[in-house]
Formats: sequence, C-alpha cells, structure tokens
Amino acid sequence: MFTQTELDRLIDAMRANGVSSLEVEAQDQQLHLDLAPAPFPEVPLPAVAPVSTRVVPAKSPCIGRFVPRGIDDGLMHLESAQKVEAGETLGYVVQQHARAVVAAPAAGTLIGDAPQSGTIFGYGDTIIRLEVTS
Repeated sequence: MFTQTELDRLIDAMRANGVSSLEVEAQDQQLHLDLAPAPFPEVPLPAVAPVSTRVVPAKSPCIGRFVPRGIDDGLMHLESAQKVEAGETLGYVVQQHARAVVAAPAAGTLIGDAPQSGTIFGYGDTIIRLEVTS
C-alpha cells in the first residue's frame, strides 16, 4: 500500500499537524497508525539581562532651609523606601519667601528618610538619595 518513504512522509505530516492517530481504508486494505508523542525539543530560555541599580542624588537647587513636601502643599508626606517618579516633588528649599522645588532626578525608590524641616543646605548639596533600577 505505502512504501517506506511514503510512510515516513505521512508520519512527518502527521507530527507537523499534531495528528497522533490515523486510519486509512482502501478497498481491501486497512492501515492504522498510532504515533507516540514526540518529545518536546529543549528550547533555551532567553538570557535575562542583569538588573543594575545605582544611587542618584536629588540635589539642592539653591541655598536655604529644607521643607519636606506634605507640610503645606497638599501632597502626601514622603516615607523611606517610597517609590517616586522622575520630576516628582520631594520637598523644597526655602530662602526667605522664595521656595525652590527639589524634584526627583529619576524614577526610583527613596533611600532613608527625608531631612528634618529646617535643615540648611547649600547649592548642589545632596538632600535625598534615590535607588534607581535600570
């Protein structure tokens, strides 16, 4: 009925289409094929890039006293290990009646607590540190 080459092609076609059992009847002949499940090929897992973290400082934009957010601006107080977005207000540096925003330089997680209200900072001093994952 079938040559070995034809049977091999039939078996390959069955496997390619997910067919595990086949019955063929012709006038006075009958063929029944049951295939054992083909082993799944081992597919290597994609390489996972290592996660790197770095510490990024939020620096004072001017000279003055620090005022944490949440005191009189309607924002929630910051807490240690809180996640923040890039540009989010972390607090203010106040000099007389002028108030400069201390913004998060990148999205990340706060390291430690915010400084106490009234702490004096100079221009460029680190006020808050963020752990940034890239």
